[in-house]
Amino acid sequence: MGTESGDAGDGWTTLGLDPRLLRALTKKRYRAPTAVQSQAIPLVLEGKDVVARAHTGSGKTAAYLLPAIHKIVTSADTAMGGAPPSNPRALVLVPTRELAHQVKKEAAFLLGKCAPSLRAGELPAAGCASTVLREFAGAPPEILIATPARTAECVRENLFPSGALASGLELLVLDEADLLLSFGYEEDIKTLVDACEKGVQCMLLSATAGEELARLESLVLQHPVRLDVSAMPEIFGGAGAGDDEKKDGGPDIAHRALDVRAKDKLLTCMSLLRLGACRRKALVFVKDPDAAVRLRLFLDKFGVPCCALHAELPANSRAHILQEFNRGVYDYMIAAADGEGGEDASSRGPTDDGVDANHESDDDSDAEASKASRAAS
Repeated sequence: MGTESGDAGDGWTTLGLDPRLLRALTKKRYRAPTAVQSQAIPLVLEGKDVVARAHTGSGKTAAYLLPAIHKIVTSADTAMGGAPPSNPRALVLVPTRELAHQVKKEAAFLLGKCAPSLRAGELPAAGCASTVLREFAGAPPEILIATPARTAECVRENLFPSGALASGLELLVLDEADLLLSFGYEEDIKTLVDACEKGVQCMLLSATAGEELARLESLVLQHPVRLDVSAMPEIFGGAGAGDDEKKDGGPDIAHRALDVRAKDKLLTCMSLLRLGACRRKALVFVKDPDAAVRLRLFLDKFGVPCCALHAELPANSRAHILQEFNRGVYDYMIAAADGEGGEDASSRGPTDDGVDANHESDDDSDAEASKASRAAS
């Protein structure tokens, strides 16, 4: 447990972070570091490659942003006011644009409090004017956050300054690595690893483990230190003052299964919602956009107000739907995965506590448990 006082807790001061970062943590009202933060940060500061397995909501973002910013601001001090290099100092790869925006917002806040002259940014979304992407990639920020596909596109089209990833890059981060693989980014990651300087320090963070993840580790990491804090009780250190405390052990999730015939699924889902089985907000997962639309229309006929979120919607529409759900306009959201591998509309959704109902569940119960954990965190 940390403190909500005006000073960063004693736990932060033992990690070796720059005093300016400690002041930023005070402004952010971070409590004591979580298990993954207290174990990973010193290792990264020592220059070691790290593989960390921890559940969603355990503070993995700060576990890599804080040491990355420490490295950048301290190396900027030793540069003695020279011109900033035209390359990113830390590259963070995430599975979706929504997550990239969240990480960029957190990084920008921390930089703004301890090094206002340094920047954090995300690559412009697909579909923007080529001149916009070329201009941004031509002068990338110190901390660059993007999906592997978008970053690899810049590498293949030579939009970054010459050798931008091969010189000056101090840290390569693969966040939500299991999702990076399931979204089909492996070839893009290989392209980026080839573009980076051999031996660049890497961090790989994931909520799950498996053979595919081990293959990714061998591709990007060298003699990593492995941390598994997925089962350790902890409280998310980044919660602001006044936020509700999360229970020890992360998201409080109970799993229940109903054996329902395929033809009865729509009616069963409607009945559960109408009868108040879900007393708070509910996030209902389905297999594809067609199923999401079909369920939304069915529920609407029976007077159950809900919204549907899927990858075929424009990015601004998805953002608007999420805002309405979080504002309480809708109590029920139907989320569909993108079967083509890119973004998964259900992987990064609302952060309000609620109920996760898998209307059309996968056969892999571990995958369903992981999905529920991500949604609830």
